[in-house]
Amino acid sequence: MKTHSITALSRNKLGYPVAALLLVSLGLGTALCGCGEADNVDSKIALVESGLLPPVIIKGESPYTLGERMAHYNIPGVSIAVIRDSKIDWVKHYGVRDSELGEPVTDSTLFGVGSLSKAVAAATILHLVNEEEFRLDDNVNSLLTSWKIPENELTAKSPVTVRRLLNHSGGMMPSPPFGYSDSSMPTLLQLLSGEPPAMDSPARVEREPGTSFLYSNIGYSILQLLVEDVTGLPYKDYVEQVILTPLDMHHSTVANPLPPVKEAYASAAHRPDGSCYEIKRLAYPILAAGGLWTTATEYAKFVIELQRSLRGESNLIMSRELAQQMVSPHEAKEYGLGVFMRYRDDVTYFGHIGDLRGFCAGFVSHPHDGSGVVVVTNSNNSIHFIREITKSVAKAYGWESYLPREFAPVALSPETAKASVGRYRVGFDEVVALSLQDGTMFIETADGEQARLYPIGGDTLVRKDREGQMVLVRDSQGQVLSANYHFADDIGRMTGDGVDAPRMAEGDMIPLEVLLSGNEKQAEEMYRAYRQSYPEDPAIAENHFNNLGYQFLNQGDLDAALAIFGLNIALYPESGNCYDSMGEALLSHGDSTAALEHYLTALKLNPGNSNAARIVEALSP
Repeated sequence: MKTHSITALSRNKLGYPVAALLLVSLGLGTALCGCGEADNVDSKIALVESGLLPPVIIKGESPYTLGERMAHYNIPGVSIAVIRDSKIDWVKHYGVRDSELGEPVTDSTLFGVGSLSKAVAAATILHLVNEEEFRLDDNVNSLLTSWKIPENELTAKSPVTVRRLLNHSGGMMPSPPFGYSDSSMPTLLQLLSGEPPAMDSPARVEREPGTSFLYSNIGYSILQLLVEDVTGLPYKDYVEQVILTPLDMHHSTVANPLPPVKEAYASAAHRPDGSCYEIKRLAYPILAAGGLWTTATEYAKFVIELQRSLRGESNLIMSRELAQQMVSPHEAKEYGLGVFMRYRDDVTYFGHIGDLRGFCAGFVSHPHDGSGVVVVTNSNNSIHFIREITKSVAKAYGWESYLPREFAPVALSPETAKASVGRYRVGFDEVVALSLQDGTMFIETADGEQARLYPIGGDTLVRKDREGQMVLVRDSQGQVLSANYHFADDIGRMTGDGVDAPRMAEGDMIPLEVLLSGNEKQAEEMYRAYRQSYPEDPAIAENHFNNLGYQFLNQGDLDAALAIFGLNIALYPESGNCYDSMGEALLSHGDSTAALEHYLTALKLNPGNSNAARIVEALSP
């Protein structure tokens, strides 16, 4: 075992050591028998810490260091566990578990890992399949006893099966991971039924089962109930019995709220600026979808068990055949059973990203060669950071086909660059702008995000911070008419083949720009007309507008936030959450009278909204 000294790398704007912090007694795996092997691991650690890579590698540009990126993203604490040959090669901890208390991250620090819980839930379900309690293609309603999925015209066409819920192809509604104080957390049946104090709507099928991918926390909550109905045990107890205890994950738990003995070791949740949330650890009733608290070391043990099962070396949880089902695509090709599929040339990795308020985690594993990495953090702002670490590990260990090819930028003539400048409409309600700044091309998105573009030839432009490309389309005279726009989204997903983005004429506006220009009625009409034809487009989803409104609110643009929340109410008048969000914006504006009215409506539509109830009580005369 190697002990690493404290090293001060950098400090963030709050003044506490961000990266550095503690490079504490790290379990480096049984492979470290002699000094030579320990030195080899030390060299790998050094490569990883100095080699963080963006999604796209530009030839000639230096990688990042771990300390630089912790400071850049304001990450208070992180743990990394690297897997080689299905053994833990090394584990290392950086920073603090609580930025107010300054307590270091250690080997026993628990992190909320959000949707990494889904792989554990899938393994639990597959264990029951392995025990012949039910089959993957059984209709879930035929197995549930305490509650049933409401039937509708969509379930009449195709059933919701166990496999489809695991694969997110069951058509269950999407839902955010609502967190609760310890005293206000609903039961699982209250959650599924949409009864107070649950903040979710009642569980329902929104898309024909088996037809497409629709990520659903509620779908995994139904699987949680399935475990309880079939075994007669609380979900947390059964997971401990068949997963956590056999794999010696003795710190980990899916119990929510956290038991006091576990909470003593748990990290605090942190905002994107690195400060603690007032409630440092929310409770989540969606145990299967996002309730796991664990360490990097212990989650790595779980990943190793999956790797061994895939090679037929262990059947502790499931058979080799079921393990192969877990890491294979099904009706939703981008997802297996509890894991995302990561297609890299001729190699398919599996993994997941998970987040809760104040936490983010991720893992990636090769299905055959025993390599992998687990990263857990206590910040909302670390999705890209986790990917940068993963790529650094992949490069240091030579993972097959994992890294994208390196791009060499080419010179762009001033005439060509100037001809490309302009605004391009991406889909229904998004616009990107290309500009020249001192001879360098930049792209700016609707949310104000700006990134440098690198020409790589053939009218193709790439950016470092997102996978994908933008290919300009010209007419016979060389004028740019449009572009094929195909960049990954905010959480790194590549979808489809890109969209044709026409170059916009001067004065043209997308609906969002119409709204923000003050023409609310015209914008509402544009959105309503579009929703008639494309009701499932995420661009007109309630959750999209809610997130967009909060984005403007957090940026201090109150007028924009009020306009967007107002539009959301107009489009979704039966949603209590829309009124709750508007109430918050109005309070920020100092209009407590109008805020109270909106919170009262939010509470009427959803009596389980404890936040609205608290504010109504405070504002009522």
